[in-house]
Amino acid sequence: MGNCYTFNSVNSTRDFKAIQAGENGGLSMMMKVNQSQYASWTDVAGIRVFFHDKRELVYPESVSITVTPGTATSASETLRMGQPYGNCTNDKTVSSYYFTGPYMQEGCMRSCYQDNVQRVCGCMNPNYPIPSGKQACTLDSRKCVQKFDDDHSNPDTWNCNCPIPCNQVDYLAGASRTDFRKITPQCLAEQNATLKNNCIEMFQHNRILIHVYYANIISIKFEEEELYPIMKLLSDTGGNIGLLYGISVITVIEFAFTVVMAIYYGTTNQTL
Repeated sequence: MGNCYTFNSVNSTRDFKAIQAGENGGLSMMMKVNQSQYASWTDVAGIRVFFHDKRELVYPESVSITVTPGTATSASETLRMGQPYGNCTNDKTVSSYYFTGPYMQEGCMRSCYQDNVQRVCGCMNPNYPIPSGKQACTLDSRKCVQKFDDDHSNPDTWNCNCPIPCNQVDYLAGASRTDFRKITPQCLAEQNATLKNNCIEMFQHNRILIHVYYANIISIKFEEEELYPIMKLLSDTGGNIGLLYGISVITVIEFAFTVVMAIYYGTTNQTL
């Protein structure tokens, strides 16, 4: 576990926007990981960068890139809009949703998971939001929660109803990596050998330079439309009915005319 920081969050006093593509139009950060403060059982060191809409919560499955010390990382993003049609929901109309922010399918699945844990163990997993009136599982209930996770690891067994959101922003992230110079300019200017070595070690083992930017300022919107709209259906139906009605009237008139002519020529002994 570590600290989590959100840049350009929904509660920030200033709204940052990218107006140009490329590294100069993005976010650059020099991060220090402080490996000396890591726990002894930690095997790896680095920073995990998540990309998400500012209104949405971050989940472990959100689009992310892991950055390791001694490198500079560039991430490009492509914006894709969701569909407004189909089997989807625009709000939290599902039976259970315990997360704040706009509706997300991941939040719905975790809320459904909480309902199943409540049903089996009589409490809810404290790792996720708990609604008022429900109790968090204590250490005494840990075995029950763990057994539920082992026996119901497949979400298909939870009987959840979690449709996709009608409007969703997805980020497709790509990353490139390069190492710092063996001796950076900041360390090269240091005259003291000990301080220079400490500076080099800090950059190689504790510093990360991150660039986040758009590869291009283009948003791609995938929009579903009705294949056969109701108005077109009514229009075509009316046209067909009118056509069939016209044909029917003409047929009746022609049949009546034929009958009249047959009667006429039959009574006058004339031939058609």
